[in-house]
Amino acid sequence: MGRRPLILLNCSHRKRYGRDVQFWDGAYSDAVFEAGGEPLVTACIADGDHIRRLVAMADGFVLVGSDDIPPNWFGQKKHRRTKVMTPRRAAFDRLLAQALLASCAPVLAVCGGLQLINVIAGGTLIQHLESCDIHRGTNKEAKHHRLKVKTATHLRRILKVASCEVNSFHHQAVDTVGQGLRVSAVSEDGVVEGLETPDGRIVCVQWHPEREDDKGVTKSALFGWLVETAQKSRRNSTKKKPI
Repeated sequence: MGRRPLILLNCSHRKRYGRDVQFWDGAYSDAVFEAGGEPLVTACIADGDHIRRLVAMADGFVLVGSDDIPPNWFGQKKHRRTKVMTPRRAAFDRLLAQALLASCAPVLAVCGGLQLINVIAGGTLIQHLESCDIHRGTNKEAKHHRLKVKTATHLRRILKVASCEVNSFHHQAVDTVGQGLRVSAVSEDGVVEGLETPDGRIVCVQWHPEREDDKGVTKSALFGWLVETAQKSRRNSTKKKPI
C-alpha cells in the first residue's frame, strides 16, 4: 500500500497562566485520517521560511475554524461582538494563507478558514450577523439550516447535491468576495456558505463538515476530495521526467 498523502492542519492558540498553549479539535484530524490522509498539526510559528518549508513538504492542507480575524486586516474597527484570535495565531495564519494562495497545494478551508482565505484575498467580512440566529450555533447547541449549492462549481461536483442541510457555528460571514474567489453556496437567507478558486484547488465552506454525524452528506465528500486531490498532486510531483 502506498504512502498516505500528508495533510497539514493549523491549530488554535491561547495564553494560559503565562504560557503559550496550542491545541486543535481532534475531529479535523480524525476526518482526514478516516478519508485516507496522514494528518499532521502544525505549530503557530510565524516564520516565512518555516512556512514555505511546510507548504513544500505537505500534499494538502486543512485551514481549521478560529476566533475572529483582526478587523483592521480588512479596514474596519472592531465590533463589540468580535472576539479576535490571539496575535500569535493571527501572524501565523496570515503568512500561511498567503503562502497557500500562491502555492499549488489543495486546500480545504473550514468556517474561520473560509473567512481567512477571503480576507487574505482582499475581501471583507460582516463582523456580526445581528438577525441571523440560524447560523449562531454553540458547542452546547448546534444550529442547522439548508443551503443551495451553485451549479457549475467544484463544490457541486464534490457534494453531488443541489441542496443540503448543514450545521452552523459562526457569527461572522463574507461581505465582499476576495479577488480570485467565487461563491459556490449560499444559505436560505443569502449568507455565503462556500467559496472556491475557479481551478478548484481551494475549496472553502462556512459550516463544519468534520462535526457531522453519520447522516451528514458533506464530511466524507469534502475530506475525501482533499485526500484524493492531494494524492494525485503528490503522484504528479514525484513522477520521473523521461530520459
